[in-house]
Amino acid sequence: MMQELRNFSKAFLIFVVIAFIGSIIFAWGMDIGQGSQAKGYIAEVNGEEIDPQIYDNYLNNFTMQLNQNGRIHLDWDVVVQIRQSAWDQMIMDIVLRQHIEDLGLAVSDRELFQYLYNYPPRYLWSEQVFQTEGRFDIEKYRQFLADPNFANQVAFIEQQEEPNILRYQWNELMRSTIQITPEELMREFKRSNEQMKIDYAFVSTRLVEDPPPFIDSLAVIDFYNEHKEEYKREAQANLEYVAFDVYPSASDSSDISDMKIWIQQATEAEEDIFPTLARIVSDDSRSQQNAGDIGWIQRGRYSPEFDSAAFALDSGEITQEPVKTFAGWHILKCYGKRTNDEGEEEVKLSQIVKKIRPSGDTFSQYSARATTFKEELKESTFEEVASKYNKEILETGLFFEGTTAGKLGNSEEANEFAFEHSVGKVSDVIMVADLQQNAYKFVIARVKERLPERILPLEEAYRFALNDYRRKVLLDKADSIATLIYDEAEKTLDLKTAAEKHGAEYIQTEFFTRRDVRADPRFSDPQFMGAVFSLNNQNRLSEPVYTNNGVAVIMFTGRVFNPSEFDMNREATYKNLWTQKVRETSQKWAQQILDEAEIEDYRRLDYKWFF
Repeated sequence: MMQELRNFSKAFLIFVVIAFIGSIIFAWGMDIGQGSQAKGYIAEVNGEEIDPQIYDNYLNNFTMQLNQNGRIHLDWDVVVQIRQSAWDQMIMDIVLRQHIEDLGLAVSDRELFQYLYNYPPRYLWSEQVFQTEGRFDIEKYRQFLADPNFANQVAFIEQQEEPNILRYQWNELMRSTIQITPEELMREFKRSNEQMKIDYAFVSTRLVEDPPPFIDSLAVIDFYNEHKEEYKREAQANLEYVAFDVYPSASDSSDISDMKIWIQQATEAEEDIFPTLARIVSDDSRSQQNAGDIGWIQRGRYSPEFDSAAFALDSGEITQEPVKTFAGWHILKCYGKRTNDEGEEEVKLSQIVKKIRPSGDTFSQYSARATTFKEELKESTFEEVASKYNKEILETGLFFEGTTAGKLGNSEEANEFAFEHSVGKVSDVIMVADLQQNAYKFVIARVKERLPERILPLEEAYRFALNDYRRKVLLDKADSIATLIYDEAEKTLDLKTAAEKHGAEYIQTEFFTRRDVRADPRFSDPQFMGAVFSLNNQNRLSEPVYTNNGVAVIMFTGRVFNPSEFDMNREATYKNLWTQKVRETSQKWAQQILDEAEIEDYRRLDYKWFF
């Protein structure tokens, strides 16, 4: 046992080292250099400076999780998403830790040891040293905790687990605020267990569209005046800006040393490893998913450079030099050649793609140029400097706070700037990235227009009011038909005949609960479902019920609900409702402390962290 634990001690050190080495995976695409304004820390959270190494650790943890899940290679879009997820998790953890400190929660040494004694970390369960006959043996684990020879390893685990205990205490505090009343419990039971069966007639607005209704413009104006509050718009802003689009330099495009290694590996391998290489190293998702296979192609489908290299290959050959096109660099392998029925030559190809991206030096050069532009605004007007740099002054168009920044796209910094400053204010250099298009730019913006929250004047709102009024006219027409159906069905209790007589849809359902997800969109309409579950043997027919796209008349045909089963299912119902409330309350608490936090993101000042 002691020797096994000593071996585990070595393995544990390797585990820590792997956590560091894992960051190598994320080096891909992170060779972007520092901006001129780079700080020694990556963020400020409520005044606390956050060391970049902390962010590194979160990336490493994500890396190890992906490796455990068998994910070998990550394309650019996925890497970007993972970095943002790691960032979001880091910020949430820091804010929560600060909040816990403010609450005065703490963990004593005894509490920490007892927690580890009773709740072994899951990442240790799979360690062979703690297993007996293939299963985790808690007694072996507890011997390890008690052995002074492994005090350093235990101290490291304690350091890793202490935040989890504090989070557990916070969760317990949060859970203490949750209450479930008997009425809530019964409602929850009904949602899952009360079943209804209905027939219903539905008069769709499409049914009454032909002929198109006459729309009186004066009636539209009256409708607008009666519903002005519905045409209220949040505050909007409009920026004008100049953009320094970042393009890869000639040197950025020439670094293909890694591709030459891949060519050598694929050429010298005894077996065909090209599909595996394509799946692992190719930049584009299609090549990854299809192991590089792009099928049979004819001349002209791709660029001339691509065609020239592709059709020069014999079956089984690989291009000995990467081929450059507008899409990036390609390594091609031919898997067959043929002539189709039209007499055209075709070639069956697989490819490995490496997209061309700007380097750190290139970003720094564009950033410096944009910064110089901003400096010159101290002596000259925006228009004069733009003319000097031969830059067109563009506009974002009006946009709302907290959304995209108009034509600039998803730029939180530009959006915040627009709503925090008055007309005429010029921004610092803002970096904007369109990750899907692999496009980057540095922007200097000026607030051109600010519109406060307001009710749209008639001339702006007329087209919206026209559509809304037209919908009202159609719903009223549908309602008049539905009323006829209701009147006749109320007398005869024959809803089907009444519906068919007036050209309405007639639908019969099976039994369903409030929780059932149905293809019929009417079952997601609260008014419709509210009317359904208000029916019973004494009240079998609903009056016409408005929905988004028509009017329904609903007839009760059956109900299954046994209140006596409530006691038998009380515990399960309580557990389900409790789990739901814990999730909702936890999200609410977490979002509240996140909203109240002051967070400064400095990744944009050090471009390697931005991506």
